[in-house]
Amino acid sequence: MLAQCIDPFDAKLTGELDRVLAGFKDPCYVSAGTFTDAFELLSAQETAIVGYAHPLEHQSYKKMPSKDTGAAADVIGNLVCAFKDAGKKKAVFVENYYQSYDTALANDAELVNEVKCRCDSLGLLSTGGMDTHHDSIYDR
Repeated sequence: MLAQCIDPFDAKLTGELDRVLAGFKDPCYVSAGTFTDAFELLSAQETAIVGYAHPLEHQSYKKMPSKDTGAAADVIGNLVCAFKDAGKKKAVFVENYYQSYDTALANDAELVNEVKCRCDSLGLLSTGGMDTHHDSIYDR
């Protein structure tokens, strides 16, 4: 998840982040609970907006040996709905277009379109991005 417009000095938030991140070498890849847990932590952050970062990399189907867009669309649809249900008005966007997806399903135009349609139906923005967790598209 990506939280934007937060107060980085909020004691509740920083205390929980310190607790969760303790002992992890790479805090960019920490599982810190459920969507509900994360949104509860951000509940006092009035200005916070939250996005679901690269859902097409979710472990539920990331390692599917064959291309199954229908099954993947069901999984991602359920995840996007759970994100919106947990976040209500704070849940604003889903990072649907992402430069370093490396699975066959993540590069499937039909699946990307299914995710966009789900976002549209839930009032979520379907965004794109690139970050420095992996090699840049410019290094390929």
